[in-house]
Amino acid sequence: MNRGSFTISLDFELFWGVRTNRNIEDYKENLLGVYEAIPKILALFKKYDIHATWATVGFLFHEDIEDIKRNKPKVLPNYKNEKVDPYLYLDTLGEKLSDEFSKMHCGLELIREIANTPNQEIASHTYSHFFTYEPLKNSEAFSVDIQKAIAVALRKGYSLKSLVFPRNQLDGTSVKALNRLAIESYRGNPDHWLYCNGDRGSKSFFVRLYRLLDTYLNISGHHTTEPTLSEGAVELKASMMLRPYLPKLSYLESLKIRRVKKAMESAAIEGKNFHLWWHPHNFGLNQDENLKNLEEILIHFKTLRREYKMDSLSMNGLKKALVENNIPTFKVVIVSNTSWNIYNFRLGLIRALRREGYEVVIVAPHDAYSEKLEREGFSYFNINMNNKGTNPFEDMGLIRDFYRLYQEIKPNIILNYTIKPNIYSSFAGKHLGIPIINNITGLGTVFLNNNFSSSIARWLYRYALDKNMVIFQNRDDMRLFLDKGMVEEHTVTLIAGSGVDTDYFKSKNKYIENKKITFLMVARLIKDKGIEEYIDAIRLIKAGSYGNLCHFKILGGLYPSNPTAVSKVLLDRWIEEGIIEYLEHSDNVKEEIEKVDVVVLPSYREGLSRVLLEASSMETPIITTDVAGCRDVVIDNLNGYLVEVKNATSLANAMKRMADLSKEELRIMGKAGRRRVLDNFSDEKIIDEYKSLLSQTRNIYNISNMKGRNLLETLETH
Repeated sequence: MNRGSFTISLDFELFWGVRTNRNIEDYKENLLGVYEAIPKILALFKKYDIHATWATVGFLFHEDIEDIKRNKPKVLPNYKNEKVDPYLYLDTLGEKLSDEFSKMHCGLELIREIANTPNQEIASHTYSHFFTYEPLKNSEAFSVDIQKAIAVALRKGYSLKSLVFPRNQLDGTSVKALNRLAIESYRGNPDHWLYCNGDRGSKSFFVRLYRLLDTYLNISGHHTTEPTLSEGAVELKASMMLRPYLPKLSYLESLKIRRVKKAMESAAIEGKNFHLWWHPHNFGLNQDENLKNLEEILIHFKTLRREYKMDSLSMNGLKKALVENNIPTFKVVIVSNTSWNIYNFRLGLIRALRREGYEVVIVAPHDAYSEKLEREGFSYFNINMNNKGTNPFEDMGLIRDFYRLYQEIKPNIILNYTIKPNIYSSFAGKHLGIPIINNITGLGTVFLNNNFSSSIARWLYRYALDKNMVIFQNRDDMRLFLDKGMVEEHTVTLIAGSGVDTDYFKSKNKYIENKKITFLMVARLIKDKGIEEYIDAIRLIKAGSYGNLCHFKILGGLYPSNPTAVSKVLLDRWIEEGIIEYLEHSDNVKEEIEKVDVVVLPSYREGLSRVLLEASSMETPIITTDVAGCRDVVIDNLNGYLVEVKNATSLANAMKRMADLSKEELRIMGKAGRRRVLDNFSDEKIIDEYKSLLSQTRNIYNISNMKGRNLLETLETH
């Protein structure tokens, strides 16, 4: 960073932060004193124009204890050390609690006062004051906890971008989890043996003594730092804790403040960051003395601001400064035919692009997932699109709608997914001179049918893609487009799908002992997915000796607007006959894959089947058809079986072969599938390919010179 900066973060916890080592009655004065101290701190921040971050425990956003009880996450940490479990503590509390008791556990009125003060950031201190160093019985609990914190804060009108780990308990797994969450920055620990292990060191008398001495004397250094990108989020290391005034050591207060001021001056001179932190309840007692110390520090900052142009930055402000100083703003629009598609298939990509400094804007028809994308912190614009319509003339109005939208958004580049955006968004973008990358994620009915509407759509496709860069997910689709003259060799590239989060799609319970070998088909219930062949194959199996050895499931929603969709009447008949167990639609496909032995997809054609990738990542053998987008995932007899398309007998035989395998043989096949995904289809690998492509694009041309030229023309001149 060019100029030095001063960051303050406060760990706003109330009783949740001291519950494991303090008695509430003994600490009451500190906790209730917060209600006087915080307004006074805010007044000083306003007086000296201080930008600060208030890392707030999620429980504090609730009105009272009963409200907290009603808002428990679905997945609880279930700490092995029950003493630290806040949910067990909640269970011990009665229903009629005093207002005073609630004020020591809930702090919504203070949160509002903080948020209404200029330049104050509301951040997360996790939802439940989560202890990452404590052994857990549920490894997903941390991610669920952060998601709950974000959701609860958002309902109150606050968007959480920064995180402070309770007790400074940083572990690699939790930090890496931020990569999948909407947290953009977190407070790290100083790079010194006294502090790098968070509160673990406080269990040693020797370390506690050294930390106390370091408060007054410069033993460990100034700990001025520069923000760094770590595991996908920006790490903003702490420098010092502002320890509260201690009457017994009052004669050392001047040394403490001098120590802080010297470190601040070092940061200002060297162009680094000084990050000071404390707890508001530290100021609950001895308020006058603590506030006097704080004001002396802020007066010194005022001097450093004048002499060295030192900035006051919140954690989010510091993160933004890093991005602005190192990565030019570059606006990328992601377009698809549903918000659901972007949230479920592109979320890892758009999070990664944002971390790289791109401004990501979403354009898609509104559905239940549009708000989820907004909660992730992305700008979202609705576009009306008849996804089920096949009449190109009906869709011509989309060009006008996209054109007007892009005039408003002013993107630097457009990434189109799915057929209609690939056509109509491309026409609008071309007219405005915006570079376009098209993604062919599958061919759909436009290429599977040969009617008049499909012919018109293919003709439109040809001209929409002309001179754009085009990404294909499998070689078969790329070869088809090249053979039909719809794209040129130098305009195409191959990126294998959207990638799979192999950390998330990782089996925790392989292998469960099902009484019968269990097969699961995950797909929309339409003909093109091979649903009829799956049912016919099941009938063949049930008619023979394997019928009592196998169990069959289907997971997927009805799709009534599709002309080849399965009707509810027919589905109900299958269920009544006992042919299949129907699981309906679910957002938690992982949970269902975990319960089965084999995943089946007899599709007629795919872009690159995501469910097959997810199943393989979870060490689940797969059976699928020998067609584009399916055979790319399976090596026959290694991680699954390939069968003839539209051939129920071939499918039935493959399922029988699976039923004949031992548990060990299934395990070996499953492990081979995961290895294949890790080597070829992990989200890290795929996202890196997208980032490389966009980075080349951004570096190659100056957007101000792009009017009237398309991306490929620009690339060809460099």
